[in-house]
Amino acid sequence: MSQLASRFRDGLLATAAIVVSTILPGGRVWAGDPPAHSLNEFFDSSVLQRIDLRMDPAEWTLLHDKYLESTYYRCNFEWRGIVVASAGVKSRGTGSRNPIKPALGIDFSKFVSAQRFLGLKSIVLRNLAQDPTGAHEMVTEKMFARLGLPYSREAHVRLYVNDTYAGVYVLVEPFDERFLSTRFDESDGYLFEVTRTGDPYHFESLGSDPSLYVPAYFDPKTHSSNPDSAWLVNLIQLINSAPDSEFATSVGRYLDLEAFVTHLAVEQFMADWDGFLGELGMNNTYFYRRVKDRPALFLLWDKDGAMYGVDYSIWFNTNSNVLARRALAVPALRQRYMETIESAATAAGGPRGWMEQEFTRVVSLIHDSIREDPYLVCMHPDGYGPCTIAEVDALVDYTYQFLRGRSAFVRAELSSAGFTPAPRLLQPTAATNAASGEAVLVPGSLALLNAPIPFSDTPVQAPYPFPKELQGQQVMVAGQAAPIIRMAGQSILFQVPAEAPAGPMPIKFQSSGIAGNPLMVELRPARGGIFVATHADGTEITATHPASAGEIIVLYGTGFGKGKKDLATGEAAPLTELIELKQAITAIAGESPAEVLWAGLAPGYVGLHQIVLRLPDGLTSASRLTLTLASDGEPAVPFVLP
Repeated sequence: MSQLASRFRDGLLATAAIVVSTILPGGRVWAGDPPAHSLNEFFDSSVLQRIDLRMDPAEWTLLHDKYLESTYYRCNFEWRGIVVASAGVKSRGTGSRNPIKPALGIDFSKFVSAQRFLGLKSIVLRNLAQDPTGAHEMVTEKMFARLGLPYSREAHVRLYVNDTYAGVYVLVEPFDERFLSTRFDESDGYLFEVTRTGDPYHFESLGSDPSLYVPAYFDPKTHSSNPDSAWLVNLIQLINSAPDSEFATSVGRYLDLEAFVTHLAVEQFMADWDGFLGELGMNNTYFYRRVKDRPALFLLWDKDGAMYGVDYSIWFNTNSNVLARRALAVPALRQRYMETIESAATAAGGPRGWMEQEFTRVVSLIHDSIREDPYLVCMHPDGYGPCTIAEVDALVDYTYQFLRGRSAFVRAELSSAGFTPAPRLLQPTAATNAASGEAVLVPGSLALLNAPIPFSDTPVQAPYPFPKELQGQQVMVAGQAAPIIRMAGQSILFQVPAEAPAGPMPIKFQSSGIAGNPLMVELRPARGGIFVATHADGTEITATHPASAGEIIVLYGTGFGKGKKDLATGEAAPLTELIELKQAITAIAGESPAEVLWAGLAPGYVGLHQIVLRLPDGLTSASRLTLTLASDGEPAVPFVLP
């Protein structure tokens, strides 16, 4: 936690005893049954996970033999002692299907409709057939995350089937109703997979008949019986026919063009030959039409085709695709595209920069398991076949060439295109949750903006109501000026506008009239972080004054969701009324559920949340105990008690 964020300890502690005495006895208790392990642990990419499937051996053989079919077979799924009986497993994928090491889809609800695992209806297990290094997709996903775009959680796993090692897989969080709800605060929008089942498609008009587009190129994953194809056809016609002078305004009402060119820029920086601008037409992308009067978005998927070559042009196929060509013809969008590529180059770094370090971390994590993989498979000119370790090592070496030279190559291309960047006032991931430090924000929450401009070593506390400009500094999120609370050093503490929608949103910073480079930041309905924990009497929990088993403690954090009573941006929670959070808050202490007694807005504060919980009885020690809270099942960033 930064020094500026840690100053929230001052003044917080006195309210703890007041809230506890108000809600106890007889306060509301959320009856939850949180799992003993959280999604954070399941998708922990720093750990090589283990998943066990147990099924009829004959059906496992049949799944291999009929790998081109998508037949589900019954299996028992197990992870860290949690067993889900009668789950469904099938061969899945398009170009990655092969009989040696099939990619797998696990549907926990296939045979038991209400069955879930850690709240998940299904998961995807990628087989690494198109990337034997096993690292291209994960590094690309994390680059998208660093540039503020929605992404799927991922982790590597050793898969065992009937106690026999079946190889290394990448575990992927799928796009489904849960994903949509936790990223966009809605689950009833129109989700399409952009497919390549027909001839290569580049957003050109094929006519007015919806059947020419759906499902051939846009396969509906929600509302499959009524995908409202007419809306999609109207958008495609508009993309093709809108006058140049009206393109950004007309199309921008239906499609988030700023997010689109940001997505395009990251994908092109990562040199993905099989993505939106793929060599064989659009592929490996999802399209989501929101229903809350928000423009539609593209979502990344299946990035094992990334890192194709260090000299892969950032302009590759941009003229072949109608949407890309017309969007990049708009000066402001073209500038944003190039700004984002420059930001990606900054985030990646050069030799031994972040991207190379992340690739090395992933390869080191799975190195031995790749070499032990009995079904390691590669794509050869004549199709899939067994892969040798020498082939894997050669691809790893090739990837290092990409990592060490990519940023310099794209900067040379930008220079050749006459690119003039705005003043770089913000680095990638400059905006973070003020408590957790994670680069995911929540409407109404507290956030930190780090800018390479020294403000003052002495914190400047803004007067209440907090101004939307302080000493010439202004922060804009989703087009709205954010209330500034404090400034110190190179950090600004501000509140994310409560009215801002979830999804990828632009963040801009202006200092003394100088507008800096724009960035994208991901906003979610909830992704909480904790500042500090106290005893019920308001004294801070420390190593010398630790918590104990069965004790009631109070947590102060931000980003856990919205209150049941709406507050305007910059408005403090009232001192005379306790406002609960809309989301049901659950907690896990170590391996055991903790009882959440109350969760709501901290009285007298802006953007601050207060959570009262009872630690489980029977703990041998509460010191260094990890607390994982969740908002409606979506985990917060873990917090470790002193």
